[in-house]
This record gives sequence, structure tokens and C-alpha cells, in this order.
Amino acid sequence: MSTIPKNWKALAPAPPAGTLSFKGQADLPRLPVPQLDATLSKLKRSLKAMAWDEGEYKVAERKVDELAQGLGPELQRRLEAHRDDGRDHWLERWWDEVAYFGYRDSVMVNVSYYC
Repeated sequence: MSTIPKNWKALAPAPPAGTLSFKGQADLPRLPVPQLDATLSKLKRSLKAMAWDEGEYKVAERKVDELAQGLGPELQRRLEAHRDDGRDHWLERWWDEVAYFGYRDSVMVNVSYYC
């Protein structure tokens, strides 16, 4: 996915001694992989709120159902295998690469004021 070293977090300096940073990290439970049916149910509820009309929602709902009956179970199996592949948690690397390192826009709002 990227050129970031897999151990980049281990290379970072530890928090200063005597601080509370990450004190409870080891006690946190592992992030669970949501079940496919629960995920698709939430997706349908979200799509219903965004659909322009009932017809658009029905099309989207049919596509979600097709995913549930088609490729969805295989993708869920792969996600669970990814979770069990010796990672601290299944989402971490994707979150780091996409949310932190992959998004390269300015964090400043670009606003021009005209007098």
C-alpha cells in the first residue's frame, strides 16, 4: 500500500517517563471486526436517510442485498483472516495509511477575503 515502514510506530520515541500517555493501552480490548449482517443493516439505514426517493433507496437496497448474497461473505472471511494475521488490531494499518499518511490536502481552510 505504501512506503511507510511496517514498524514506524516502534521507531517513534516512547512517551516521557512518568506521564500517563498510553498508560492503559495494553489493557484495551482488541477492535472487533463487525459482523457482515450488522454492517449491511446499518448501511441500509444510512442509505435510506440519504436517498432522494423510495425508488432510489430500493435500487441501493437491492445492491446491498446482492452484496450480502454474493461477494460479501468472502470479503468478510478475508477481513477476519486479516484480523487474525498477528496484528494488534485489524484496522490500524489501513487507518494510518489512508487517514493520516494518504490524505495530503492542507489542514488549513483555504479562504480568500476580498475587500
